[in-house]
Amino acid sequence: MDYSEEEISREFKKLTGQDVETVLSLAGKDTSPTSPTHIRYALHLAIILANSIGAPKGAVLQTSQQGGKEGGISKNAVTDVGTGAEVSTHVQDSAMEARLKKMEQQLSVSTQSQRKDKVEEALRNGSVVFPVPWTPMVITGASCCPLTNIAYSCNFPGALLSRLESPQSVIRMPATVHSRLAELERSVDSTPYNQKKSALERELLAFFDISVCNIRRISPEDICHFLIKKDGKGKTRIHSVNCPYLGRVGPSECECPSRLSAGTVQSLVGQLKSIFKVRGLGVEWDEGLCSGNPASSLRVQKYVKAIQQEQAKSHVKVSQAKPLFFGKLTKVFSHIDDLLSKVSENPAERFVLLRDQAFFKLQFFSGDRAGDLAKCLTQEIHQFEDGAGLLFGHTVGKTLNNGKVNEFTVMRMDNRSVCPVTGLEKYISGANSVGIDLRYGYLFRPLDRTRKLVLEEAVSTSSMYNRLKSYLKDMGIDEGETTHSIRGGSAVTMAVSGYGDAGDIMSHVGWSCEQSLERYTRFGKVLQRGTVSKKFRNVAEAP
Repeated sequence: MDYSEEEISREFKKLTGQDVETVLSLAGKDTSPTSPTHIRYALHLAIILANSIGAPKGAVLQTSQQGGKEGGISKNAVTDVGTGAEVSTHVQDSAMEARLKKMEQQLSVSTQSQRKDKVEEALRNGSVVFPVPWTPMVITGASCCPLTNIAYSCNFPGALLSRLESPQSVIRMPATVHSRLAELERSVDSTPYNQKKSALERELLAFFDISVCNIRRISPEDICHFLIKKDGKGKTRIHSVNCPYLGRVGPSECECPSRLSAGTVQSLVGQLKSIFKVRGLGVEWDEGLCSGNPASSLRVQKYVKAIQQEQAKSHVKVSQAKPLFFGKLTKVFSHIDDLLSKVSENPAERFVLLRDQAFFKLQFFSGDRAGDLAKCLTQEIHQFEDGAGLLFGHTVGKTLNNGKVNEFTVMRMDNRSVCPVTGLEKYISGANSVGIDLRYGYLFRPLDRTRKLVLEEAVSTSSMYNRLKSYLKDMGIDEGETTHSIRGGSAVTMAVSGYGDAGDIMSHVGWSCEQSLERYTRFGKVLQRGTVSKKFRNVAEAP
């Protein structure tokens, strides 16, 4: 007779007093309707266990015969037999109950023993990794291996772990290996972008008051709340349509709110995407499962789009560094020369002034990015045989990687007050006079906080930015220029000078696409401005 799963479950409960699903769960077996084999298997094991124990030994009790004939039947025989049957049934029920309890105890003890053995096995394999120094690689290989095998042996549904072979021996890496890995990690983490991203991650966790372990709890809506909090620290004025300052550039006296620019918001979202990707949340956001990278969700994209539309209605224009042209930069050079004549007795101030004039001259005539120039090594500079100029070869920079090199030359000029080669020679000789050897290592170096020691590291872009702003403010000619303005002024000067075409300018500065050329030189605005208007004027003035 073929029983259904429901009938088998009912008979199993009558026999053992337990639900078959509970027993299978304790045994680590699948209890879903798609696995009826496990239910039949449980009943089969119960029958085998019952047969191994066997029926209880004994005999049916009968009333003793007194005063009757041999072989005769007592007058109370029928009553005695009935009483004996009742007692026999009661005894059988008690024995069956005892057997079932014993079966439950054996099953429970067996299950607990198996779990304990598996845990002890995992601990034995993992205990070898605890002696100092701690080796994460050994923990992963040793302790995860038995747990993975257990998942497979129990037919764990949906197990995604890979089967690992038990390590025969523990591999301990020498200290030099760990030191090398730490050094490489520091070099990557020390980049400006990674430092900015790390600071943003700390701010994000502090905003939600959670640890990095709970970063998966952050939703797309939470990302929008965080961006709104950051939005309050922006400097871009969002004027209403009725504001008299709408469309004006510069400071205003209205009460319109200040927000982050749309470009800054996009940059923050990009950093957040990278943060969640590094934490193992992938690149995309699954709207159906509500899992993945929350910064890539449609909700966050909609927020960024709303910011862009709001600022477009407010006539907010994409800001670009104001070019710092040669005429104004010449005044800065003259101002530094005046300061040098006053600090001849102060070696620290003299070193800084010599460094600044060489840096700004070299940046203008090379068109190099300030951050790349700050990382320049003396070994990267080669002088022409006749001393007519210098050849630079950058291998480290914002867009330099995979062996890419940015090579450019600067030539010696008759006007020594602005000549970059003369300014660099002046800086190196001046540094040597105060005991600073610049033959090797970083060319442009900073002072420590005491201003008594020159550090053997690259000067930061922010330091050069502050130095330029201080010179402009001292002379009262600051109009918002930055070190990036020097590069913009150099690009525009090269474009309008007529010395070389677009390809020559791109090769000298190190641009790889025409979009960068157009952005910095404003070819369409500077060189072709008024072309259509002039043609229309000629048409109107034609006879």
